[in-house]
Amino acid sequence: MILVDQTAVPLATPDVIGDLGGATSDGQWILTANILPLAALMVLGGRLGDLLGLRRVFIAGAAIFTLATVAAGAAQDMVMLTAARAVQGMGAALMMPVAVAGGLGGRPRRGQRQRDRARALLRDHVPGIGGHSAVRGAGLLHPGSP
Repeated sequence: MILVDQTAVPLATPDVIGDLGGATSDGQWILTANILPLAALMVLGGRLGDLLGLRRVFIAGAAIFTLATVAAGAAQDMVMLTAARAVQGMGAALMMPVAVAGGLGGRPRRGQRQRDRARALLRDHVPGIGGHSAVRGAGLLHPGSP
């Protein structure tokens, strides 16, 4: 979700600015409002995963991210959109470190090799497919974009 968000939003930003009646400089804030809390809170997200459990923190982050995405989609002005994007970054800061830790952790068990291969497939291929699909999908939705 995070990768698709980081890929598709920059492509749609010019149309969003036009639809919401914002200035060109507002485009930078649409992007920055998400990345600042993501970078600032990522270590906290990892620590919360250590204290509260990886699954619990990931689900909380995904819920926050999803609700913020709905709010961003329903935004009526640039201020509401920028605030929703900041909350998306907070949710992403919870999801990202625990997703990585969840993919690496655990003690070896029976069938571990198959699980390792599945994790490697997900880690190596799914983000690329998601990123590629987001770019292609945005190109279909906004044919005038480069």
